[in-house]
Amino acid sequence: MAMEPPRKKVRSLKIETVAVHGGDQHDPGHGAIFPPITTATSFVQPNLGEEGRFAYSRCGNPTRNAYETAIAELEGGCWATATASGMAATALALELLEPQSHVLAMRGLYGGTVRLFEKVRRSSQHLSFTYLDLNDLKDVCSKIQENTRMIWVESPTNPLLTLVDIGALVEAVRAAQDPKKPILICADNTFATAWNQQPLKLGVDIVMIS
Repeated sequence: MAMEPPRKKVRSLKIETVAVHGGDQHDPGHGAIFPPITTATSFVQPNLGEEGRFAYSRCGNPTRNAYETAIAELEGGCWATATASGMAATALALELLEPQSHVLAMRGLYGGTVRLFEKVRRSSQHLSFTYLDLNDLKDVCSKIQENTRMIWVESPTNPLLTLVDIGALVEAVRAAQDPKKPILICADNTFATAWNQQPLKLGVDIVMIS
């Protein structure tokens, strides 16, 4: 007797559905609709020297996995990393840069971001920063230096709510950059949230939210 193959469940891609059901939310232990909060520090391993999906909570656990995969899907990305705060996420993104790199940043950034840039990373990582209106594409392209490795976008800005045409910025930077020295474009999407814009779909490389 022939049987039809099981049909793949199709989930709506509407933002309100993804916000509730997005990411890896299955509970293989008991089949709960939403996974329970896991408080364990360590996890049972298959065998000596063999690691299972989770080993130690500092590296990952089912709760963090559910959250990170949900955020990634909301933002239209392939993966996400959860941090303790928005400033920790900003600091983590800066770790992608080599010492003495140059960063172009939107004028009027959140004060905490500016303080991290100026009071910490200028000295600890020897980064340099140039603040400008990222909507002035001619000025942006003229400010790209030999060591420019990141453009930091915040749209809308906090607290002045200045918007950046992210798609136009990405197109201009990609055309102006040296292909051998690609520039990372990072967008702080905190104020807009994925409900209003998905910068990854506009061509940026990294999105952070607080």
